[in-house]
Amino acid sequence: MQVQLKYQKEVERLEKENKELRKSLMLRAGDKIAHKKIKKSLIDMYSEVLDELCDYDSSYDTQDHLPRVVVVGDQSSGKTSVLEMVAQARIFPRGAGEMMTRAPVMVTLSEGPYHIASFKDSTREFDLTKESELSELRKEVELRMLNSVRLGRTVSHEVISMTVKGPGLQRMVLVDLPGIISTVTTDMASDTREAIRSISEQYMSNPNAIILCIQDGSVDAERSNVTDLVSQMDPQGKRTIFVLTKVDLAEENLTNPDRIRKILSGKLFPMKALGYFAVVTGKGTAQTENSGTFNTTADIKLKQWADGMLPKKCVEVGWETLEDEFRKFMERAKNSKDHDDIFDSLKACVVDEAMRRHEWEDKAADVLRVIQLNALEDRSVHDKQQWDAACKFLEESVKDKLHTTESTLREMVGPSTKEQWMYWSYPTEEQKRRAAVKSELENILKSDYKHKNTLTYDEVTQVRKNAQAQGVDVDNEFIRETWHPVYRRHFLRRALAKAYDCRKAFYAYHQGLEGELGVECNDVVLFWRIQQMIRITANALRQQVMNREARRLEKEIKEVLEEYGCDRDKKEHLLTGRRVMLAEELKRVRQIQEKLEEFIYALNAEK
Repeated sequence: MQVQLKYQKEVERLEKENKELRKSLMLRAGDKIAHKKIKKSLIDMYSEVLDELCDYDSSYDTQDHLPRVVVVGDQSSGKTSVLEMVAQARIFPRGAGEMMTRAPVMVTLSEGPYHIASFKDSTREFDLTKESELSELRKEVELRMLNSVRLGRTVSHEVISMTVKGPGLQRMVLVDLPGIISTVTTDMASDTREAIRSISEQYMSNPNAIILCIQDGSVDAERSNVTDLVSQMDPQGKRTIFVLTKVDLAEENLTNPDRIRKILSGKLFPMKALGYFAVVTGKGTAQTENSGTFNTTADIKLKQWADGMLPKKCVEVGWETLEDEFRKFMERAKNSKDHDDIFDSLKACVVDEAMRRHEWEDKAADVLRVIQLNALEDRSVHDKQQWDAACKFLEESVKDKLHTTESTLREMVGPSTKEQWMYWSYPTEEQKRRAAVKSELENILKSDYKHKNTLTYDEVTQVRKNAQAQGVDVDNEFIRETWHPVYRRHFLRRALAKAYDCRKAFYAYHQGLEGELGVECNDVVLFWRIQQMIRITANALRQQVMNREARRLEKEIKEVLEEYGCDRDKKEHLLTGRRVMLAEELKRVRQIQEKLEEFIYALNAEK
């Protein structure tokens, strides 16, 4: 097992490097390819053959003997999410418990320098790095599914064909099928269950098809319908791969964690498979935070963070930095020897107007989003120096949060005994009540070092009774309010202790031996990924500021200056002061002098 973990980390690192190298090579060769006649890849031609065969009568079964990966599972089991993990984009519509996949969707994956998707019968390309186009793609898929259903049916045999290209994507053909159901609801056609089973059997009966069997780990295994169907179609499991989804929720809901291990070892179901795998497709809950088996909730939230507001916040930081540095430059210019304060008002107005007009480049946030998500995919710390830096980053972050939490606790319980003696400072009545409850809560944590982040009803009742025995009357809400910072401090202290232990565990981590040493270093790896993402984002943002935005701002300043140069009222309003008044008077004197000279010349001419 240790050897497997070691080589798995090395494979992940090499795959990431290979992906970046492929992208660079494809982009570098882009100019040359543009001038040549582009030849279709084998996977694209093969996909077109499948499309053509789909148009024949259903009794023509040649297409059923061509290889592909068939994704089957119960409704809402997470099979579409697994497919999207492979495609590296959320390309399918979702519904809360509602049937969304109403027809087979064939997705052809192939390599390309840009992450794009398109339908076989359309020339439009959807940019999968932009959320707006992803949303439009999902709406188009949903519309095509609804249009494929006719004559009162709920599901259709018509195939929706789509191509997805991107750097590092594996060349394959995937088919997403409607989810297996056990009950037909009133808004479905009466034969829906049989129709879905018929479609699934048709695709799984292909002896060359790989069956990707998806099982929802968050529900009881006995409720599954798909495993029986797969075992009938592939009794020996020679072409079946089993995937258990939502394992973060599974661990929380199942009272016996060994049940998950039994599923993944192939000992729970009579179904056989080539391999058994577990993935996370849900968001999880706060309870997962206390788990040692699956450290996934923080990872999910981190990716949601990088795929949501983080790129926009980074752009805002870049914009504020650019504005701040430019205004500092203007202030430094005032102290130079050649500075002329007559233009200060004009300069300030030009800068304010240029700043108001300037908008960050549209694709900047999308570029940062892709960079950040790619950075988070690297899950293996490569050397001791990086490991030490991640441990230090984790320790500093935890210490900062711990300091804040301890300050909150001091405010809640008031001054300590030492502070009361030295500074004549005394707690209020409420602080005394908080201190009594805090002491009882700390006793609970001492007796259960790995206590969950919530109190049971019995524990709350016991704390209230113990406090009443001391003459302190509190309610349940008061106890829970005090529990939050008490547990937070306890949790942060545990995290800090783990960080200290992990400092010396780098070589054990690389050999997959942390478990034998009793050390869990998943947090270090997580913080290393965050640190890498921050570093890469900072470099990318710096390049955007220097290479793009500074030049665009310079251009906008020149445009504002040209506009103000043609606006007489603006110049009169902004160029003020005694020197300007003297210059204007001198100009008027010169105009009078010129008129007098013209008058004298005219008189001389008449004589």
